Amino acid sequence: MIKDQRGMGPIEKILAGVMIAVIAVVIFAVVNPGGAKAEKRNEERVTDIATLLEATRVSKQKEDLVENEQLVIDDKSGTVQMIVNDADAEIDCRNIRCGLEVMVRENCTVDYSVLPKDILSSVPIDPSREEGDPVTGYYVNELKGVYTFGACNPEPTRNGIIPEIKISSEVVEPPVTQ
Repeated sequence: MIKDQRGMGPIEKILAGVMIAVIAVVIFAVVNPGGAKAEKRNEERVTDIATLLEATRVSKQKEDLVENEQLVIDDKSGTVQMIVNDADAEIDCRNIRCGLEVMVRENCTVDYSVLPKDILSSVPIDPSREEGDPVTGYYVNELKGVYTFGACNPEPTRNGIIPEIKISSEVVEPPVTQ
């Protein structure tokens, strides 16, 4: 019996290529390293906004903060302010974007770098932002004592859904003594 020495024909080569491509797509869909990395960055965002909430809570309960160490947070319904980490940064309120949130047009930022280091050692910055960028990628709003913090640019998870990353909590301020 004589064996055919030609090797794989064009049809076999095409089928082998298609099978390899299908296997690669299935492996990538299951493993999806980009989705796992995005989920890890989203977890970092949740931790960051929880840190900002706790810093706000502590600062509001401290009575000995001097005026330049206090946060001035807008209380307009339906709008947010961007959290920044540089009091001297020139920021044009018309050019700040924060996902689907509506930015306040005046006094559109809150500078968290004014807080004493024992309250907030460093202002968290969204993982998608460049180090040194004064705009953190996080926002805040206060309405009737309830503070809401969120991430402007959460990333799609492995299933392609973009989560809404925000937390709200009441921050109790100490009673005013006379």
